[in-house]
Amino acid sequence: MDEQLSAGEPQRPPVFLKAIATLSMINGAYGMISGLANAISPPEVNDQMIEDIFIRLESLSVPLEEIRPEMETFLVNTMLNMGNIGASSFLFYGMSFIGAWLMLRANRNGFMLYIVAQIGLAFVPSFFGGLNMLGWANFAMLMVWNAIWVAMYASQRKYFSS
Repeated sequence: MDEQLSAGEPQRPPVFLKAIATLSMINGAYGMISGLANAISPPEVNDQMIEDIFIRLESLSVPLEEIRPEMETFLVNTMLNMGNIGASSFLFYGMSFIGAWLMLRANRNGFMLYIVAQIGLAFVPSFFGGLNMLGWANFAMLMVWNAIWVAMYASQRKYFSS
């Protein structure tokens, strides 16, 4: 059954587009709430907390022992920048939510907004955690995951108006 309707009838989004847009909007709403909570009240990081992180890391075995210093740096930077990460996440999850909502309304601009938001969301942890090998690996994994979602939306672009 062809999901596009005739020119006289209002066009409804296909079921797949409704499903992925709904999931994206739920994710965006949750991300905005948790991002705002972290931005307003980030966890207090003190020397004892950092020492506890190092003690826990020492008890773990790391497959490549040479990345341990980078891992420690990444975790400490992430903890120290939790408020900044929360504020940035609030911004990009909000963009993601609005982009998904616009795509659900068959607006092509929502697709571009969603792409920018996904790139931003992938870059936030690496930017604030540190642009070392672990940060770039984190960025690459997030970009692969986000590219899957962008590809799902790209498959629905024929339903968007210009």
